[in-house]
Amino acid sequence: MREERVVLSANGNPLFEQRTDISPEEPFSYQVALPAGVREEDLTLTLFSAKGKQVISYTPLKPPQPSLPPIVKTPPVPQDIKTVEELYLTGLRLEQFYNPSIESDRYFEEALRRDPANDRVNSELGTLYCQRGMFTEAEACLRTALAHVTHDYTSPQDGAPFYYLGVALVAQGRYDEA
Repeated sequence: MREERVVLSANGNPLFEQRTDISPEEPFSYQVALPAGVREEDLTLTLFSAKGKQVISYTPLKPPQPSLPPIVKTPPVPQDIKTVEELYLTGLRLEQFYNPSIESDRYFEEALRRDPANDRVNSELGTLYCQRGMFTEAEACLRTALAHVTHDYTSPQDGAPFYYLGVALVAQGRYDEA
């Protein structure tokens, strides 16, 4: 064994220093009372060899302070939103991040007032109406969405309108049509 020097410092100022014999078989342990205001990230523990050469040094990292996301703002009333796209996206956000004081259907309905054939809005509102048990209203929206996306015998990329139209029809007792 060789005699090493252990130094604990805070912001470069020594708090504790001791010469000791250190080996894997005989580790060094000591408790040091810290002065008021010294934080963990202010400390550095250094081990020097018997010849005064630094062997190892450790300074804890300061824990990162995560920045908080901006506070979610209440969206403007539907009539104050400029575009159908913004109305649609606002409705989607309200559906995704539930807010009991604001109904997403108001935004979808305003979008359809401006663009009655919009397939994305009709599909979303039809799905919402199905979930709320408003099956007649759902059917109307979903048929409008499907008429638009299946024009010229094309198949829609998203099959949700077909599924929810079937749900709405079954709920109305129209099994064969579903």
